[in-house]
Amino acid sequence: MKIAVLSDIHGNHVALQKVLNEIKNTSIKKIFIAGDFIGYYFWPKEVLSMISGLDVIAIQGNHEEMFFNIINQKLCLADILKKYGSGIEEALKNLEESQIRWLRNLPVSNNCVIDGRKISLFHGSPWDPNFYVYPNSDDSIIMRCFQEEADLIILGHTHIQMELTHNKKKLLNPGSVGQPRDGRVGAQWATVDLKTLKINFMCTEYDNSLIRREVYSRHRDMKILTKSLYEK
Repeated sequence: MKIAVLSDIHGNHVALQKVLNEIKNTSIKKIFIAGDFIGYYFWPKEVLSMISGLDVIAIQGNHEEMFFNIINQKLCLADILKKYGSGIEEALKNLEESQIRWLRNLPVSNNCVIDGRKISLFHGSPWDPNFYVYPNSDDSIIMRCFQEEADLIILGHTHIQMELTHNKKKLLNPGSVGQPRDGRVGAQWATVDLKTLKINFMCTEYDNSLIRREVYSRHRDMKILTKSLYEK
């Protein structure tokens, strides 16, 4: 059985639709999503509508955590706007109650067994959803990840694709659907053959002109938003 692995969609409905279209053209039915459906970009309602009804195993990311901390008055929206732009504000304004409940009910991590393979799903790291694990992170950090009792350990958060192997275990980051940070054009995700644990990294091309126009009209000088849109 093959699965699709996505992460960090960040309200980019155009990129997500292209990825889902590509998945539909395969035999893949089950999709793992390592959090951050919302934040940064401006179409969270559309993103969650696209996910609805699919065979998805998903968790919250740190942007969902921020969203609920704002609702619970543990964070100030103005501070989030300054650092991340208006993506979470759009979620606060536009998500339906059923979508908010769906996000609220997502766990912060997930362990499951499929076809005899144990899969562990986290956002940042197994110990902290806000911790960044990069391909060149210190060996002690990488080995701490591999302490998980799983064949496949999935992370997100960095927006950078990663595959590492230790004692037949795989540590995977599929990159970001909505906001890749390695300079390549496209929506990043991955497929995994659970029989062999072979990982294929994907980078689906899409027209980001709509996203670019909206970002530039709202947050032209916010590099965390513009850089991933391949601004020269």
